[in-house]
Amino acid sequence: MNTKDFKIELNTKNKELDRFLNEEMIRLDQEKKQLYETKGMREFAQFEQGETKIALIPMTPKLNEKGQYGVRRVFRIAMGGKEYDWGINPRSPMYRELLKRLQDNMLEFTVIKIGEGKATRWSVK
Repeated sequence: MNTKDFKIELNTKNKELDRFLNEEMIRLDQEKKQLYETKGMREFAQFEQGETKIALIPMTPKLNEKGQYGVRRVFRIAMGGKEYDWGINPRSPMYRELLKRLQDNMLEFTVIKIGEGKATRWSVK
């Protein structure tokens, strides 16, 4: 059998596939939103490298023991006009820093993210 028999025209639009993908993505987004609402949570924040301005929302951080990254305290933050959750390891220096800021009512500040994955380092200013 010749491989050119299997050649697919990549520029061809498949309307049925496009419709399915759009509907499926909408369904998945709705399921995710419902799951968060059921648990009283928001979408988790995704920080870019460098500086990001945020505001802590003054509420007790929830304990999340079943997350994929182990035990976390989940802080509610506002960033870019939307509310997000931000999971912090209670043994990290950032956890103590966020608690101090909540205690002192210093709710607006800049978060600095350097690195990716396990090499990520955080600071605030």
